[in-house]
Amino acid sequence: MNLNEEKEIIIWHEFDGIADTTLSLLEDITKEMSKKTGFNFKLHMTNIVEFIEGLSNIYKTHNGPHMAFIPSDITVFAEQGLFSEVNTSIFDGYADKKIYETMSYKGKQYGVPILGGNHAVIYYNKELMEEIPKDFDDLIRMKDDFIEKKIAPIAIDMSVPYWFIPFFTAFGGWPMNENLELDPKALKDTFLFLRELLKEGVIVNYRATDVMLDKFIEGKVACMMNGEWIYNYMLQKCNEKLGVFLIPNINGKKAKVTTSTIGWVFPCDSLKSEYKEPIMEFVKYMMSDECQLRLLNEVHRIPVNKKVIEEANKKATETTKNILSQLKFNETIPVDLKMRKVWDDLEFGLKMLGNESCSIDDIVNTLMQ
Repeated sequence: MNLNEEKEIIIWHEFDGIADTTLSLLEDITKEMSKKTGFNFKLHMTNIVEFIEGLSNIYKTHNGPHMAFIPSDITVFAEQGLFSEVNTSIFDGYADKKIYETMSYKGKQYGVPILGGNHAVIYYNKELMEEIPKDFDDLIRMKDDFIEKKIAPIAIDMSVPYWFIPFFTAFGGWPMNENLELDPKALKDTFLFLRELLKEGVIVNYRATDVMLDKFIEGKVACMMNGEWIYNYMLQKCNEKLGVFLIPNINGKKAKVTTSTIGWVFPCDSLKSEYKEPIMEFVKYMMSDECQLRLLNEVHRIPVNKKVIEEANKKATETTKNILSQLKFNETIPVDLKMRKVWDDLEFGLKMLGNESCSIDDIVNTLMQ
């Protein structure tokens, strides 16, 4: 079908660095669907801050995309973003109710999940780390040998609260109560633990989207906490020396990760526009067995299509099995506006943690105000 440049369908997608290779496949799919439908699907990349700000202000600006590819907890901006509702009949035979309801808000369905997982894992260099740590005490014991070789025992981005959560869960800070309030004792224990490990050099603070990856690829990091979404990139760069293991226990307790689905929402009530038909043709293709297998096989992402999930489990490599095994210990991120304050508070607490002049009590008291 001939492409009509005037019939643009704007898509917003968060840019999460070069390691998220899902973007390259999404670019291919937009080109294919543009050719097939005759409508010009146009991707617009933005960082997460601008992404959220843009979606949450549509009710004022009335300026936004026709489609947005979002983590499910961002569905909380459905009202501000004027998201179209989705008929749940579209999910028949596709995904379980607990999956598609991750993109609902106040009892209304606003999104179509495409990917699952979206969680933290530990990647390790098999050439540097022969013993798999079962507890952070093991990493502490290994520390001196790594430091002597000028290798970081474990790299974690201590500026982003997402990576704080596994430690917080081990100290009883998650799941939070129904009011999504932070627990002061869990905060104190977690910050004390992290400050000590940072001070001792067990944890090295590297930015997750670039510096950490470069250091790992160069062989200067034994293991790192990062997202399952970079697995394809790391596999390309590291090949056989790349491994994954479960997040080690913390003080003998199991750490949990936060998880969400990722999928399509339709801002500016676009499903009531003239573009509904091509938009839904695009979405239904991404739900199809064919496309879900492409996401699995070409960029190593976790599908939500029930049939393809079965295929993934059957053909999983040892590394992929370990990525999936981490999901046995997870908490789904609530679709609740109160979570925005939780993330902001934890981010501020992590900034204070990096300042040695701030005591742990100062940090906790500040966050509990």
